[in-house]
Amino acid sequence: MARAIVLRVTAAGVFAGEEKIESGDHTRLERLDGVVAFLRARRDERKEADPTAPFEGVVILDVDEDTPAILVKSTFQSAAFAGFRSVGFAPRRND
Repeated sequence: MARAIVLRVTAAGVFAGEEKIESGDHTRLERLDGVVAFLRARRDERKEADPTAPFEGVVILDVDEDTPAILVKSTFQSAAFAGFRSVGFAPRRND
C-alpha cells in the first residue's frame, strides 16, 4: 500500500504538518522550491530506508476552499517536479 505524504495548501502557504514549507504569496504559476526540496528529501529518505522497494510517489493536497487556484496548481506542478507521479486532493471546507 502506498504511503502518501499530505501537504496542506492554504492562502497562507503550503504546510507539511505544522511546518510551513512555502509561502502563499505567489501570483503566477511557478515551481515552488520549498515544496520540491521537501518532497525530494522525503523521497530520498524512503529510498535509503528500503532501496529495493519501488517508490510509489503519492501526495495528497489538503486544500482550503479559499486557497488561490494558482497556489494549488503550483503545488501540484512542484510535486511532479519532485518525482511524485500521483497527486490527489482532499478539499477542506471552512465552516
